[in-house]
Amino acid sequence: MPNYKNPPIPNEIISKLREWVKHLEIIQSEWQLELSSFDKIIGGTYLLGSLVNLDSDVFDSKHSDVDLLIIINSEDPIKILHIVKKIKKESLQLETDLRSLLKRRKNIPILSITIATDFEVKEGIHKNRNTIYAFSAPQYIDLKKENNQPQGVGDVLKNDTLTKFFPIWTILAKVQEFRCDYLYLKKLINDFNDQELNLPKDILRNIYFLKCIEENSNFSPISDDDRAIGSRYIQQILDDDKYKNKTEYQSLINLLQTHRPNGIGKRSGYEPVKTEDQLLIWEIIGQRAKNKLIELHTITKNSNLSYASETVFWELVKMKSTSFRAVGDSIELYSGKDIIKDNLIPLYIEKHENIECYEFNTINSQNIQRSLSIWPENIKKYLDSKIEQNAQYISQAKIGFAGANFSQVGTGLPIILKIRPLSYWTIENFNNKIASLPNNRELKELRDQCANQLLKETPTEDFICNFPSQLFLELALITKDGIIPELKKNSKHSRLARGHGGPISTCGPEFGFLWKDHIKKIKGKYYLDIYNCAKNALHKELNINIERHVENLSIHSICIQDLHLNSAVVGIAKLNITFGDFLNILPKNGLFFEQGVTAIPINKVSDRIKEEKNLGSWHQTGLLRLNLVVEYFDSQ
Repeated sequence: MPNYKNPPIPNEIISKLREWVKHLEIIQSEWQLELSSFDKIIGGTYLLGSLVNLDSDVFDSKHSDVDLLIIINSEDPIKILHIVKKIKKESLQLETDLRSLLKRRKNIPILSITIATDFEVKEGIHKNRNTIYAFSAPQYIDLKKENNQPQGVGDVLKNDTLTKFFPIWTILAKVQEFRCDYLYLKKLINDFNDQELNLPKDILRNIYFLKCIEENSNFSPISDDDRAIGSRYIQQILDDDKYKNKTEYQSLINLLQTHRPNGIGKRSGYEPVKTEDQLLIWEIIGQRAKNKLIELHTITKNSNLSYASETVFWELVKMKSTSFRAVGDSIELYSGKDIIKDNLIPLYIEKHENIECYEFNTINSQNIQRSLSIWPENIKKYLDSKIEQNAQYISQAKIGFAGANFSQVGTGLPIILKIRPLSYWTIENFNNKIASLPNNRELKELRDQCANQLLKETPTEDFICNFPSQLFLELALITKDGIIPELKKNSKHSRLARGHGGPISTCGPEFGFLWKDHIKKIKGKYYLDIYNCAKNALHKELNINIERHVENLSIHSICIQDLHLNSAVVGIAKLNITFGDFLNILPKNGLFFEQGVTAIPINKVSDRIKEEKNLGSWHQTGLLRLNLVVEYFDSQ
């Protein structure tokens, strides 16, 4: 941040400015009556720029601007328009007085006035987008006081506004910039009368951006006609009762209704869009962008999403499903106390075809079609198109996630997992293709429809999963001396690593449940065998003997992996060996993991999650598992 000094201010200029501010204080009572407002309209008037910064030599009486900031206490578009017009009128005499005082002859305006709302100042949103300290730096002199000590007037621009909500910040900065241009006494903007468009391009494009923000959709200016969409959307906005039933908006509504509905095309004889009308449209855009920013800030403060990646955050916002907890790229359907008893989880097995429809060495189209009959028509149609009759293909029967029954947990009854057999052929052609072909429009639409179906529920309800989702056991390891090992999955055995372009991090094994190996029947009831699956995974990937090296095994979460919609039961394997012993046990062949393991102490986990949640450098549930370890130890 710059180091601002407290320079001497030319007395004549400062006196003249303070006189003008006192004049505004008197006449704003008239504005309050005109606007039926009981609150003071002007929150503060400040001097800034070359008269304040660094030293008095910076101000050039022949060429320098006199920069003012006026903070207003209104967010209503009509009131802001009214105030801005009044301030412009009152600034004419001040401009004349300053011109006389500084003996300026050239017809170049001296005054440069920025009007910012109280909200914009508190949020640190400034028309100059080159600094986050625009309002917080001590570079403002309060013209209502006799003290010339520079001060800050607002806050530093919030980090999530700058990053996560960048489009909203851009719109609000553009609104403020237009106010400043409108106030400038040498015209920077003009009435608009174009043969092709009904509003200036900049306004139409920002309305389009607003539409994308309000609908939580992606910006596609290359494929979409953003100007035409913007024109239609502003008319849609103004058709709302909040605007169309107010007389103050009628002239603007009538003006836009006389133009073409798509905003583009040859026209003649239309009334021009005056600068005041353009300003009112900008203020409408700004008010709606502000409301969306407030909504998103509220959501961001929700601890459920504080560790979510940007992708997952926006997906849950779009679906209005922000009551789910997400960490990194995984979304939890359940999170809480250990759900296994005697190393088992109760199961409900959905009705299914004979197992040869899921486990085979040669493709039989009739069998595959029978296995696909349970899926919705769009998934069935897509998968049916991928069948190659009589092709050689080795497909194991995996365990697929079909849902979960949480509704009776509060009464002390266990969670029941719903499962179905799932062929590896289906997983390969659906989930894995979704992950490896992210730009395929058909797959993306299928994936989004599936996610919306599952995540539109609330976390207190039972879940039904009606799309292919392979179920995995995914564990975080914690050593006896409190270290979580960070392992690097190599691209030979990790599709995610291949997609990432290099090794990705994990903190334990990820192992797909097998239908023939991990379902246990006891007294006529079925259970998911967590112990044997963990035993297989730990031994195969890490050379860990579950009987000798594992002190405790617990499952605390059921989640969906956002990228490909596979699912996992997620937990912790607490080891009875130190980190050093763990390193000695690890296989040296590099089959599953790269050489070199990083130690993550418990007290560093939260920082790691914050740093890496958007990098895509961890397995989909890796950061979630790290977080579970912290919670598990906190509960001890």
